[in-house]
Amino acid sequence: MTHPRLVEFAKGQLAKGMPVPDIIAHLRGQKWEESVIDEVITAATAGTEPAAAVGTTPATAPQPSNGMLVKIALLLLAALIAAAAIAGFFGYQQYSRAKIIREKTKFVEFSGNITGQYLPGTADAGATAGNFRLFDFNGVVDSSQITEPRAAMKAILDPAGETITTLQTISSGTDARYIAATLLAAAGGSRLFGGADFRWGGDSVFIRPERTPWSSLAPDNLVSGLLGALIGPDLLSNPWVRVAVGKPDTGIGAEQQVTWALLFRPTDQVFGNSKELSFLGREDGGDIHGVPTEIHHYSLNGEWMTKHLREALRDSSADKNMAWLGQLQAMITGATPDTGSIGTLEVSDAEMSVWVGKPDTLPYRIVIKLDVKEGAKSPATLRLEGELTAAYGQPVKIELPPDSVGIEQIQKQLGALQGIGNSFR
Repeated sequence: MTHPRLVEFAKGQLAKGMPVPDIIAHLRGQKWEESVIDEVITAATAGTEPAAAVGTTPATAPQPSNGMLVKIALLLLAALIAAAAIAGFFGYQQYSRAKIIREKTKFVEFSGNITGQYLPGTADAGATAGNFRLFDFNGVVDSSQITEPRAAMKAILDPAGETITTLQTISSGTDARYIAATLLAAAGGSRLFGGADFRWGGDSVFIRPERTPWSSLAPDNLVSGLLGALIGPDLLSNPWVRVAVGKPDTGIGAEQQVTWALLFRPTDQVFGNSKELSFLGREDGGDIHGVPTEIHHYSLNGEWMTKHLREALRDSSADKNMAWLGQLQAMITGATPDTGSIGTLEVSDAEMSVWVGKPDTLPYRIVIKLDVKEGAKSPATLRLEGELTAAYGQPVKIELPPDSVGIEQIQKQLGALQGIGNSFR
């Protein structure tokens, strides 16, 4: 170092807080050469802030050292781990809650009914209003083995015998034929079969009517013997009828999938909110089975239901059958036949109320109310109300029928019977 006194001077000025550019300007004023100034400033700032090059802008802010970067990275990593631990704790709590709810939903008992009121139009002078009960039902579901779920249900058609009474008040000239056919099906089914038992398990649904038109016949009765010869003795015994529906594809780890589905299901609005199903609000619902509930109110879009109802009827060729019924009505009443009433079918917006358990957000009661209108010349309204209640967590055992007859066999036997009937034409 050739200028130690200049270096000591520069260090002293730096210690007093003089900026490096001011020291450089001072040395230039003393006519020192630029090379000397560079050497002095470099020596004076060694181990501290790097000196700015002579004739350039001041040096930028000091950069953090590698040690400081490692500390910052460790702090960020610790913060992320803490956040993950907190999220994991609350996530585990919610998952544990979902597992408890899953345990409750392994066994479900349900019951309900559909009631209605027939309201004739003002043009149908021959008809009067009538109340009726279409059917009652109750059943159980066992999904404790998620890969082999089972269900059982019993339905009773027209349990109070009111539907046939209401049907008798409808004018023979009505063009509300789908409404009339619905009441006729319930009344006729009640008279012929009473109701039916259903079982579901594996890849099949099993159905057995409560009775059949010939189940009351004695085994040695002549008619019973004739029917047995024509359609087979197994059908006379009112067997369980087996219908193959395919086994549900639950996949591997299905139990965990169900639990996760319960974890992420909507609970604030238990059935969500969409164009077809609009959430309207909630209110307190009291206790059901000792569980405090709140009522979630919804509105189901009537136009959407009307569209799909008409499409389903057209796909099933029901409009052709109704046209045939219209021709028959015209023959009986002398009226001019019309083209059918499928285009006049209209479903109103439906009111749906769901009683949701506050501790578990499960539905404990559902009530749906809607109107179905039909007819042009003599319009009528079918006012329907459906109710379903549910209870959870009580173990049930569902036995599948040990013996049954396949639906294909029954179709074959009935086809043979029809063939014999056609041969007499």
